[in-house]
Amino acid sequence: MGKVVVIAVIAAAAVAAILSGVGVCMFMSGGTSSGAEFSMKKIFIASEGQASKVQLEHEAISKITLVNNDVNNAELGLDAAVKSCYRQQFWAFIAVAKQEETFLSIMTDDNVSEDDKAAVKKAYEEFNAQKAAKRADDLAASIKIKEEKAAEQQKNDKKALDKNPKAYCKQQKFKLTQDAKLFEHQVKFFTAQQKFDQERNERMLKEAEEKKAKVQEQLAEIAKMMKEFESNDANTEKKEAEKTKQDSEGQNSESNVPEKQPEIPATQPEIPAAQPETPATQPENAAAEPEVLNNIPVIEGDGTDSSSTQ
Repeated sequence: MGKVVVIAVIAAAAVAAILSGVGVCMFMSGGTSSGAEFSMKKIFIASEGQASKVQLEHEAISKITLVNNDVNNAELGLDAAVKSCYRQQFWAFIAVAKQEETFLSIMTDDNVSEDDKAAVKKAYEEFNAQKAAKRADDLAASIKIKEEKAAEQQKNDKKALDKNPKAYCKQQKFKLTQDAKLFEHQVKFFTAQQKFDQERNERMLKEAEEKKAKVQEQLAEIAKMMKEFESNDANTEKKEAEKTKQDSEGQNSESNVPEKQPEIPATQPEIPAAQPETPATQPENAAAEPEVLNNIPVIEGDGTDSSSTQ
C-alpha cells in the first residue's frame, strides 16, 4: 500500500510540475515493510528544453557557467524576460542531472530494499513516460499556437502597415533587431555546446585509447608472466622426472648388490695363502738382532787374554 502511495504521489507531483512549467523540488520519506526508513531523497522535476540532452551534473554546471557569461553581457541587449527564460532553462540542466543522480543513488543504495528499488524504478519510468507524452502534446500544441499567432500577426501587420507605414517599419526594426540578437545568442550557445560536447568526446576518446593501451600492456605483461610460469613448471617437471629416474636407477643398483656378494668369499682364501711367507722372513731378522746386541757391549782388544795379564 505504501509503494502505491509513493508512485501516486510522484506521478501526481510530476504532472502538476510539468503543467505548471516551473521547476520544483520535492522531498518525500516514508516507511517500508521492513521497518527501515525509505526515502526518495530529493526528486527534481525540471522544465523542458535542452535539459533532456544533459546526463551529468558537471556538464550542466559547465554549460550554465559558459552561457551565463554571455547572458550577463550587456552588449547582447537581451531584455529581462529573455534572460529569465534562458536562466530557467539553464537551471533545468542542474535539475535533470540531480534527478538522474538521485535515482541512481537510490538504485545503488544497499540500505534500500529490492522492493523499494523496484517501486522507485517503476515510478521513475512512469514519470519519464508522462514527461515524454506531455512533451509530444506540448510540441503539437505549440506548433498549432505558433501557426495561429503567425496568422493573427500577419493580419495585424497588414492593418498597421496600411494605417501608418512609417511607425510600422520603426516597430518592426526594433523587433527584428531584438530577434537578431536573440538568435545570435542562440548561435553562440549551441556553438559553445557543440564545442563542449566535441571536447568532451575527444577527451573521452583519448581516455578510452589510453585505457585500451594500458590494458594491452597489462595483458602482455600477464602473458609474459604466464609464459615464465609455464617454463618454470616445465623445468620443475623435468627435474622431478630426472630425480625420479635417478631414484629408480639407484634402487635397481641396490637390489643388484646381493647377487655380487658370493664372489667376495671366493677371493678371501688367497689372503691366508700369502701369510706363511711372513714367518719365513722372521728368522732372518732374529738372526740379525744378536749381532747388533753383541756389537754394543763388546770391546775388541789386541788379541791377548785379559785374565792372563791380571
